[in-house]
Amino acid sequence: MPDTYAVGEKDMASNALTQVKSIAFWLKVVQLIVNIIVIALLSEGSFIANIPKCFVAFGTPFAFVIVNAILIAGLLLEEALSKRMSMVLTTSAGLLFVTAGALMIESWVNFKLQNDLTLGAGIVSIILSLVYFGDTGYTFKFV
Repeated sequence: MPDTYAVGEKDMASNALTQVKSIAFWLKVVQLIVNIIVIALLSEGSFIANIPKCFVAFGTPFAFVIVNAILIAGLLLEEALSKRMSMVLTTSAGLLFVTAGALMIESWVNFKLQNDLTLGAGIVSIILSLVYFGDTGYTFKFV
């Protein structure tokens, strides 16, 4: 029976399977899932009065859903980022999620919102920032 794979396709499939087994891949998947959870919490009636603060609080999770989806696709297609660029992205994501989480919690405290989802989104954002900082540390030490 002839081999139905074109030249290189078999290698690409086996390398994609290797990527799926890596810690870096699963860190990106966890980041993507938790990003979606933050967006779901924010979409259920969160209120942030200050427009620039609103952009940071709402824009950060949406932006990094796109970034993480692209990074996951890049890992599967064997087009991973350089170590330096990966560290820049994960460090900036960690800083932005700490900021966004603090703004969400501040909004919940200042406006005494009846909806605790804003508080939950803030707490999950801060936890997500720790995942991003952990990814930065992992990249620095092992990649």
